[in-house]
Amino acid sequence: MESVSSLPWTGCPVWSGIRIQQEAITSFDEAIGFNPGLVLAHAKRANAYQGLMNFELAMSGYEDTLALAMDYPDGNFNLGNAQFMLGQFDGAVRSYDRAIMQEPGSAEIHYNRGNALQQLQQYRSAVESYDEAIILAPGFSKAYYGRGNALYELDQFYTAIDSYDQAIVHRPDYAQAACNRGNALRQTTQFKAALKSYENSIDLDSESTSAHWNKALLLLLTGDFALGWREYEWRWKNPSLGMGNRSFTAPLWLGNEPLKGKTILLHSEQGLGDCIQFCRYAVLVSALGANVILEVPPSLTNLMETLGSEIGVVPSGSPLPAFDFHSPLMSLPLAFRTGFAEIPGAGP
Repeated sequence: MESVSSLPWTGCPVWSGIRIQQEAITSFDEAIGFNPGLVLAHAKRANAYQGLMNFELAMSGYEDTLALAMDYPDGNFNLGNAQFMLGQFDGAVRSYDRAIMQEPGSAEIHYNRGNALQQLQQYRSAVESYDEAIILAPGFSKAYYGRGNALYELDQFYTAIDSYDQAIVHRPDYAQAACNRGNALRQTTQFKAALKSYENSIDLDSESTSAHWNKALLLLLTGDFALGWREYEWRWKNPSLGMGNRSFTAPLWLGNEPLKGKTILLHSEQGLGDCIQFCRYAVLVSALGANVILEVPPSLTNLMETLGSEIGVVPSGSPLPAFDFHSPLMSLPLAFRTGFAEIPGAGP
């Protein structure tokens, strides 16, 4: 499942150009210097800081604005947005609550409140906020999307699918809604429909890392290893996984080049369990005539040495010898074109 919330709907203007924003801040500083009680200058300066993504100064500016005029239009809404971007979700909810008291008919405020509540894992309350937004703006696709995400976290997958469907009805090019719809369909074991939803997402956004990643997981789950392992290579581009693709001068080996007489670095990439599960491929690589260096977390070096003397085991963080190719451990099933019949398993 991808991130369950969106960025807040911003109520302040997006000023074009960093230089223009900086010049505006200088002008507002001068105006405030002449008249510290000039509410509009405080508010506009905060908007400019928001446009520069300096959310701390933006938050301070909105607080100054509200101290001078507690009912300033959009003041609480914009303060909540700055707090949201700073990860101050409790404060954001309180600011949105005050904004709703000022402007109860704003769908955007209810939507942003839902996003903040999701970050606090208060999913039922988030659904209520999204419902309010939808009542006020029945075509608000992002509110349907957020509602679907909150329902997903509540394990209400069928209702989540309905929300994603509505998001897509109101915005047919909503690639992320199609992707998350696929996630909910997968949870209900509607695998063919889930795959179609992922493919729809990719058709809308061919570079959607989340759609490719979730498609890979589904293909592997349903036994389509040939396509599943190819799609699994998208893991390097998926920021939600927090994986850093290591940069080596030696080329990546995915099974195409002969390895006889060559040295190859096989490196672990995820958890200890994955390393233990996929280290069996090191023996297959060695059988191709390669000199294998297996880099693993230090806690696994003793275990990995039981693979055989032909596998050179080094702990992560140690200096590496020269090598001709490299491959992450979990790319080796793709390199060996692993299907059911090719799953290596020489012993217990």
